Amino acid sequence: MKTNALHAAGNRSVEPSSAKALAMKALATMAVLAALTSAALASADQEELIWQDGQWVAMPKPAMGTAAGEISLLRKLIDQKDYAGAIDFAQAFLKRWPGEPLREDAFNLAGEAELRRGHYFQAFEWYEKQLAEFPNGPLVNRALDRQMQAGRAFLEGKKRLVAKILWLPAVDDGIEILHKVAEHAPGTLRAQTALLMIADFYFDKVRWQEAADAYEQYLKLFPSAEHSTYAEYRAADSLRRSYRGPLHDDANLIEAEQRFKAYVEHHPSSARELRVEQVLRGIRESRAEKLFVTARFYQRTGYEDSALFYYRDVADNYPDTSWGRQAAGMAGKLAPGKAPPVPPGTPPIGPVTQPSGGLPATAPATRSAAAAGKEGSR
Repeated sequence: MKTNALHAAGNRSVEPSSAKALAMKALATMAVLAALTSAALASADQEELIWQDGQWVAMPKPAMGTAAGEISLLRKLIDQKDYAGAIDFAQAFLKRWPGEPLREDAFNLAGEAELRRGHYFQAFEWYEKQLAEFPNGPLVNRALDRQMQAGRAFLEGKKRLVAKILWLPAVDDGIEILHKVAEHAPGTLRAQTALLMIADFYFDKVRWQEAADAYEQYLKLFPSAEHSTYAEYRAADSLRRSYRGPLHDDANLIEAEQRFKAYVEHHPSSARELRVEQVLRGIRESRAEKLFVTARFYQRTGYEDSALFYYRDVADNYPDTSWGRQAAGMAGKLAPGKAPPVPPGTPPIGPVTQPSGGLPATAPATRSAAAAGKEGSR
């Protein structure tokens, strides 16, 4: 170390006095290191220092016969990557030491061993045992963090070991684990993170309804949290994306429209950045299309009065859409120069929800004269 310091000083062409100062500093550093090494060697037979919860903690010498000594042995097995041996040792420790406070460490270390060898669900189970026996113990936060790690691993595609021989996909297990974390830590940032992780997973996997439900659960529990605005947008967007087209139910689309309007009102700056007004225009196009398809369905099946009613509805209420312009033209062709009547005694017709087949249950019983005449001539 002294030689390197002098060599570095020589390379920088320093003055002799500077080189001497560097050499003295190097010698002082070596002396400090030697003293620390000597102290560490002197204490090696008494204790082992480990970094735990932000501080150095003295651990008893690994040895059988005391709970603390055996926990040190368990740690050493994990450090040596003998994870199977660590699990067996933890199980034996728990049998030997009923009522011992260090049982919490045994549960926690067994979970750590399982986690390190990729047995994520088994690790989760060890931490559940720890939390059941020590719900307020000093290692609770560590257990919850490790459970979140296990849940995230399953969502990212890691598989679960089943019956000691089968590795199976475990997305549902990951979601269950994250829900458990939220239950163990209600109202905390950790719970927020776990629930958002679930919702984002559904969103990324195009599971829109489940994503909407998950974001809604988050908002009910944390309406004023830091990420609530993000969850509001994602919930509305998930509902919008869940809409499957004009031949299907549009309840989620209508709900999404209301949520986006509320978002614009409550978060105008964010709404501008995310172009929510453009999203709302897209929703209007979709709603107009659904009504237009309904009108065309009735026109095709001979119910021209009902078709005219829906064409006019689209033209009047969605004039700014491409469907509104088309509907105005169709209404003009069906009833040039006059307002479209609604068949007497016929209630408004509900949306078409079936992809094909006969008329909706609410379809009117009357048909146009032309359609009836064609049918009678057959």
